[in-house]
Amino acid sequence: MPQSKDWDSMDDPAAMIAALGNDASDRKLRLLLVACCRRLWSKLTQERFRNAVDIAEQYADALASEEQRDEAFRLSSGSRGGRWRAWCGCSAG
Repeated sequence: MPQSKDWDSMDDPAAMIAALGNDASDRKLRLLLVACCRRLWSKLTQERFRNAVDIAEQYADALASEEQRDEAFRLSSGSRGGRWRAWCGCSAG
């Protein structure tokens, strides 16, 4: 597992995933995905997408419920909801 200072200097998502190793927790993987989204923050111009990233980060840190996570992803996913929910582990229909 990389040290925080090393992690902050990494800019290749594949290298970041490799550095996590096989025992990365769900929390670490969620936070990695949030970090990737934050790098593209200026491209996330719709509030629903930014909200989904914020809620995902809160959920990783146990500051948002599954219901809040599911609702944020439902609102952000539009017509691709089923595929997105399967990918992120959300259960909302």
